[in-house]
Amino acid sequence: MKFTKAIPINFSAALLMKILLITIWLFGIPVFAQHAKSDSISRIISAYDKTRKDAGETSYTLKDSAKVKLLFSLYGQIHTNDPARALKIANQSYLISKEIGFESGMSKALNQQANIYDYRSEHDKALQLFNQSLEIAEKLGDQKQVAQVEANIGVVFAKQGILNEALRHMLKALSIANHSKDIELQVGLTNNIAIMLQDQKRTKEALTYFKKCLDLQRLHKVDFGKSYVCQNIAEIYQQLKQDKIAKAYLEQGIKFAKAENNLISLANNYSTLGMIYLDADKDELAFFYFESALEIRQKLEDSFGLFSSYTNLGTYYQKMQNFEKALSFMTKAETLANQNGGFDMQAEVYRQFSSINRDKGNFKLALDYHEKFKQASDSVFNSENLRKLTEQQLNFDFRTEQQARDRAATKALAEQKLIRNLSIIGLSVLALLIIYVLVRRHRSKSREKQKQFDTLQTKFTHQEAEAFALRVENENIQLKNKLENLEATRQKQQLQEKLEFNQRELASTTLFLSQKNEMLSQLQQRIDELPKNAIPENQMERIKSAIQNNRYMDADWEKFRLHFEQVHPDFFYDLERKHSTLTTYELRLYAYLCPAGSSFVWQQKNQKCLAAEPKTRPDSPKNSEMKKTRRKLLFRRMLFSGSNSFSFTPQSSVNSRCSGLQFS
Repeated sequence: MKFTKAIPINFSAALLMKILLITIWLFGIPVFAQHAKSDSISRIISAYDKTRKDAGETSYTLKDSAKVKLLFSLYGQIHTNDPARALKIANQSYLISKEIGFESGMSKALNQQANIYDYRSEHDKALQLFNQSLEIAEKLGDQKQVAQVEANIGVVFAKQGILNEALRHMLKALSIANHSKDIELQVGLTNNIAIMLQDQKRTKEALTYFKKCLDLQRLHKVDFGKSYVCQNIAEIYQQLKQDKIAKAYLEQGIKFAKAENNLISLANNYSTLGMIYLDADKDELAFFYFESALEIRQKLEDSFGLFSSYTNLGTYYQKMQNFEKALSFMTKAETLANQNGGFDMQAEVYRQFSSINRDKGNFKLALDYHEKFKQASDSVFNSENLRKLTEQQLNFDFRTEQQARDRAATKALAEQKLIRNLSIIGLSVLALLIIYVLVRRHRSKSREKQKQFDTLQTKFTHQEAEAFALRVENENIQLKNKLENLEATRQKQQLQEKLEFNQRELASTTLFLSQKNEMLSQLQQRIDELPKNAIPENQMERIKSAIQNNRYMDADWEKFRLHFEQVHPDFFYDLERKHSTLTTYELRLYAYLCPAGSSFVWQQKNQKCLAAEPKTRPDSPKNSEMKKTRRKLLFRRMLFSGSNSFSFTPQSSVNSRCSGLQFS
């Protein structure tokens, strides 16, 4: 990342002191160098080098990363008291890390070098080294190191008064610290962001961040820095004219500073508390805290702190009308302002000189200092304008550079995404091919195994299948026979039922015809018994003929023959086939006289009809007629057979179901 060359400018002493405190807080730099500890580390490093030399080692290897870590520790002990030596140590750490490929060490060493250049106010060089360190840390994915470097870059911009850029880098560092759960870094950055917001007159936002910082410290029991946060919160409430709340926070800050043994913070809290008491006209308490702060700062040789103490005491003595002492302290403050070259510090000194001389009555000198104050203020104003222009230029350059970087990053990301997608597609296709081959092979093996199994199963179950088929076939035959038997039995039962029904019908018809004929015979008999002259002969003959015809009507005969043939099939066919000369009347008579079931039975011995034979007297015309008919039948039979005695039994096709007549 490239930045336009920053122009060093001057700004408020209060902010500069806070920026120095930021540097101390962010990197855990002790206020006083621990010489004993640094000497101990130096002896360890010397012993390490002697061991390497005795072993004949001329080049560094990866195991020498241990020496790099020792150098980092030594840097931490001496860089505030001996920046020149600290820079040499940081350079040595970088060279060793680079030789052995220890990239994490390279990033940290560059960060340490940048801190020294920042301490020397060589901000451009510091930014260059910070950006190199940031690039390596981002490459390694070391989020903690990225957050620390981003915070350092913010400090550099804050020292130059480019607060927007400082705030942007610190917010980015805070986001990373929150994600990585680096509590100490979260605490320091939250406090520093609040300082940036406070300087931008964003008081409410600054107060929110300060309180958030204090809550983090209490929640996670981070003791160091509580006194600074309390002092910062108190200053905001002092600006808001809420001195009671400000006083409470300052008293807490004093307790924390004493517990931390943080003399710088203790002096700052004393100084701020003294100003509150001075405004409240509690001059003795104000003087006590001013003197306490001055004593600590003199011991620490804190030039910015001493400037604040001198101006505070000058204000106090001016209020007490002790103008000589007030001018004395302001003269000391002027010396420090001239040494540091700060226009804002000089403007503050000249403003207070003018005020003291005016109160003293020396108006000419007061006017001279007022002119100097205006010149210094104009310089501050010009410096502020220059700072704003520089900040705008830096912001523009940064946005341009950032857009270019974003485009490059987007393009690189798109290329990476394309490569990743193509790789995924390629791997997916390869995986599918492998799966396809494996599945084909598996299926082939499965088919072979199935085929072998089927062969074995067919071989082992063939006999069982044949036996089962034979058993099933036998069962089918048995079932078929049973069905046929059942069917035959059912048909036989149906035929038997039909036969019995027809026999009942035949018997009923025969009985009816017999009764009718008997009635007609009786009627004819009675007619015969009439006197000969009672009815004319011709009418008598017609009556007899009508009676004879009614005895053997065709309708009755057809009904009788139908039922008779149902009981005795083929009876008339066999009779006509054997005796073709029989007349219809003779066929009827033979059928009537033929035994049907149990109705009529001819006995060969007694030659008489049972059951249904018509009951006639021997001398009746009917009996005479029947006898004549029988004689005709016997005579015709004798003509065919040539015998005077025979036994005639018409056979039907249904197992001789009609017995026929037997003659002898």
